[in-house]
Amino acid sequence: MTDKKEVFIDAYNNFEIRPLSGQGLKDFYVESFTKDSIENIKTTIHITKSPTKSKILVIGHRGCGKSTILNKVAEELEDKYHVVSFSASDVLNMMDVESLDILLTCYIQVLKSTGSLLNDSIQDFKEVIEFLEDRIEIEGNPNLLEDVLFKLQVEVETRNEVRRQLKTEIGRIQHNLSKLCKEIQKSFNKRVLIIIDDLDKLATNIAKKVFFTEANILIMIEAQVLFTYPLHCYYHPSFIQLRDQFNDQFISPVNLYDFKKEPQSQSFDDLKTLILKRIDKNLIDEEALKHLIYSSGGLLRDLVKFMQDACLKAFRKDVQKIDKEITVGIINKHVNDYSRIFDFDQYQSKIETIHKTRAKDIDHDSLIYLLHYLFILEYRSQEILWYGVHPCLEKALQIDGENYD
Repeated sequence: MTDKKEVFIDAYNNFEIRPLSGQGLKDFYVESFTKDSIENIKTTIHITKSPTKSKILVIGHRGCGKSTILNKVAEELEDKYHVVSFSASDVLNMMDVESLDILLTCYIQVLKSTGSLLNDSIQDFKEVIEFLEDRIEIEGNPNLLEDVLFKLQVEVETRNEVRRQLKTEIGRIQHNLSKLCKEIQKSFNKRVLIIIDDLDKLATNIAKKVFFTEANILIMIEAQVLFTYPLHCYYHPSFIQLRDQFNDQFISPVNLYDFKKEPQSQSFDDLKTLILKRIDKNLIDEEALKHLIYSSGGLLRDLVKFMQDACLKAFRKDVQKIDKEITVGIINKHVNDYSRIFDFDQYQSKIETIHKTRAKDIDHDSLIYLLHYLFILEYRSQEILWYGVHPCLEKALQIDGENYD
C-alpha cells in the first residue's frame, strides 16, 4: 500500500460524521461560523438570573452543527458551571418519551454527576422511586441510578409503571432536583448547567406533547437547561407561546450566498478551512474543493459526507489527489438520491417558487415537509430569514443554481 493511500485512510476517518468533542474540538473545530451562536447561548446563560426562566431551545436542520455547538458551550463553561451533558437518545426510548421521563432523567444524570459527594440526595431519590424496589434492589445498590435509567429505556412495563406512580410526585421530583442543584452550587460554587442533545429527533406527535402540552414540567427545573428542539415544531403556531417561557437560538447552515444571491467569500473560506483541517491541501484540487463546498448548500453534515465519499473514491482509484472528476461522481450520487425520493408531481412547482423568491411563498404544510427532508434550507444573516433549495435537488430538478464555476 502506498503512503498516499495511507493518507487518504487518515483523511477518510477525519471526515467521520459525528459531533466534535474532546480532541476533535481541538483538532477540527472552526470558530468563525459558530462563534455568534455560541456567544448568544453563553450570554443568555450568564445574564439570566431566574433558574426557571433559563431554558434555551437550540434549533436547526439536521447536520447544521447543533451537537458540536453544545459540546463547545460545555467545554467553554465547565470552569464556571457544573455541566451535566447527555444525549436523550442514549438514555430514553425515543419512540416513547414524555416530559416526566426527561425530568426524571435529568434528576438521575445530575445525581450521577456528583459521585458519592451528596449522599443525602441519593436518599431523596430512593424515597421517590421506592415503589420500584420489587424490580430493583434499592437498599445498598451501587448501580441504582444506571439500573433505573436502563429499565426506563428498555422495559415498557416499568416505564409505564414509573409514569403512573410518579404523576402525583412531579412536584416532589422538581423540588428534589432543585434542592440538589442548590446543594451542588453550595458544594462546588458552580451553578448547574444541564445540556440535553438529540431531543430534536423526536417524532412530531411526541415532540408536541413534550414541548407544548407538558412544557410546564420542563420549565420548573431550577437549573440552566439547553434542549435541542425539532425544526418542525419551530414552525408550529404554539411556538409563539413557548417564547414566553423559553429562549431560543437558531443555528443556520453556513450562508454561502446572502438573500440577494451575492456570494459570501468569508463563508466559503470558513468551509475551506473546515476541510483543510482534516486533509492535506495537496490531496485535493481547488476546483474539486470548490465544487463540494457549493454543492453542500452550507450544510456541514453534507459537506463532511461528500469529503468522506471523495476520500474513499480516491483511495479505491489509487490517485494522487481528489480532482473534479471524482467530486462530480460524488455529487451525482447524491443528486440521484434526491431524484429517487423527491415527489416531483406534488412539490416541483413549490420548489421552483422558493428558488425564485427565497421567501415563504408556499403553503405551510409543504414548507415544513420540504424543510424536514432538507429539500430546502432556512438561512439567517443579521436577522434576515430566507430559504434556499438544496443544490443537489436543484440539479435533480435541472434548476439553474448559483454559478460558482
